[in-house]
Amino acid sequence: MIELYEATFQAEWLRWAVSLTGEMLSLFGTGNGALRFAPAGHEETLPVFRDAYDGAVPAGNSVAALNLLRLGRMTGRSEWEERGEAIIGSFGESVGLSPASFTMMLCAVDFCLGPTGEVVLAGATGSKQVERMAAVVREHYHPDWLVLFHPTGVERKEIESVAPFVAEMNAPEGQAAAYLCRNRSCQAPVNSVNALKELLEGARPAAVIEQ
Repeated sequence: MIELYEATFQAEWLRWAVSLTGEMLSLFGTGNGALRFAPAGHEETLPVFRDAYDGAVPAGNSVAALNLLRLGRMTGRSEWEERGEAIIGSFGESVGLSPASFTMMLCAVDFCLGPTGEVVLAGATGSKQVERMAAVVREHYHPDWLVLFHPTGVERKEIESVAPFVAEMNAPEGQAAAYLCRNRSCQAPVNSVNALKELLEGARPAAVIEQ
């Protein structure tokens, strides 16, 4: 759902992700650590254990940790970020002993440690300038960057209800704009594709090697 939102900018996918995450925590969350396999009320019929081994299919806790971190950042729910960090911490010793067995969990660790950030695009839905800016963001694989779209008009309320922090990020004078945010602080917006490219290049870690 998160990736579908980033690909389409349709807020319904993000709302669905938020809803499913709340249900996941209600059914499988106990305490502040890892999620368990058996949902609440089914402990007598299903095995109760907590696992993060990433085989051919990533473990539920590994995926949950990354999703909680990403959704927490996208929606401003710091408690979800903290829960994602707590899941990682629950398996810290095991991951340290055999990192190759926890590849998806390591993706969550990478996102947790950063550097990460959010790119918020603001403008009219269907705007060619917004589409060009979105294409720039998607040009390279940036797993630790999140992308949101804040449309103009009545549509804006839909995403603001899920990600309230975008409410102040508007398209000045009707021009499409891009905001780069890190550590809950956003830089001044840029209004051109070239300026956005420069902004993203400057934000990329020095260790990134072009293929």
